[in-house]
Amino acid sequence: MARSAILFAAALSALAAGPALAQVGAPLQTPMPGAGTITAPDEIRYCLCAHQSVDILGARVAAETARHQEVQDRLAALDKQMADSKANVDVNQPDQVEAYRRLVEAREKTMAEFYYELTPRLQQLVARYNASTAAYNASCTTRSLDALMLENVKATLSCPVEP
Repeated sequence: MARSAILFAAALSALAAGPALAQVGAPLQTPMPGAGTITAPDEIRYCLCAHQSVDILGARVAAETARHQEVQDRLAALDKQMADSKANVDVNQPDQVEAYRRLVEAREKTMAEFYYELTPRLQQLVARYNASTAAYNASCTTRSLDALMLENVKATLSCPVEP
């Protein structure tokens, strides 16, 4: 079992240094769950490309989560600014009323972006990431990859572009 982990770790580290993603015509063949070493080139290619896909989606989730947090922080700042300035607005001063109205509009626009664009997009991305990770784990992480065949596959590895 330790050899399996070493072979798999070697495959993953080699993938990180491997070729860039490219669109390919042939579909990837998912390995059948079970025991034993994966020796079929198409199944090894599937595992390497699936790992690459999970990494790419993970990076996208991290970036989108950071964007989501930035907008959430901006909403909190706008809420605080509105609360702080509300008590100081002189309703008899049109310029103060107009400034407060612009602040409310900015908050509403940011709120709409947060709830109707960013949050659903992040939720969809996380769902894709979770599904890809589950598929990868089910097919590839319980079995080792044949070292010789792995080297042959890596030499010509070409993975589908992650949309």
